[in-house]
Amino acid sequence: MNENQENQGLFSPYLRKKRLKEVATLIPQGASVLDLACGAGYLSNRLPPSCRYWGADKIAPSKKPTHFEDFYAVDLTDAGALEYIKNRIPEQFDCITIIAFLEHIKDCSSFILNILPLLRDGGVIIG
Repeated sequence: MNENQENQGLFSPYLRKKRLKEVATLIPQGASVLDLACGAGYLSNRLPPSCRYWGADKIAPSKKPTHFEDFYAVDLTDAGALEYIKNRIPEQFDCITIIAFLEHIKDCSSFILNILPLLRDGGVIIG
């Protein structure tokens, strides 16, 4: 996947903006959020101010996103990526987002099963 893929195409920025706006409406006040394949952390700028945000992607954002707690520089398509994150997270999350990413995973079912331990009881996965 090209590192700048989220900006390729005439409508890519528009679609990203619309998608993130919709996803943000699903995240409640005060939630802890893990944004897998977060790009530059755009989602964090749309979250309620009381949320806490962690991101993971291949390349760290050039500037710190809003509500940003930590960033994990990891290629999520690599076999050990989720284990790497699991060993570093301070807590389980209320919400895990995997926006516009699952199409890059060969075995989506296994990927989802592997992120479940990162999710707090009653938490949600948004994809």
